[in-house]
Amino acid sequence: MANEIFEKLKAAKSAEELVEIAKANGAEITAENAQKLFSQISGGELSDDDLEKIAGGRFHIGK
Repeated sequence: MANEIFEKLKAAKSAEELVEIAKANGAEITAENAQKLFSQISGGELSDDDLEKIAGGRFHIGK
C-alpha cells in the first residue's frame, strides 16, 4: 500500500492534491505541511527513499 501512496505523492500536481491523497488514505496533513512537502517533491529536494518513508509513515514529515 505504501508503494501506491508513494506513486501518488510523486504524481501530485499541487499541495491541495497532497491533502486529498492524505485524506483518502486515512491520514491528515495541514495545508502548510502539504505546501512544504509539495515544494520539496517538485523541487527535487526529496529522494525516492525520503518519499517512501513519508508514504510508509502516513505523511508524518519532520522537516
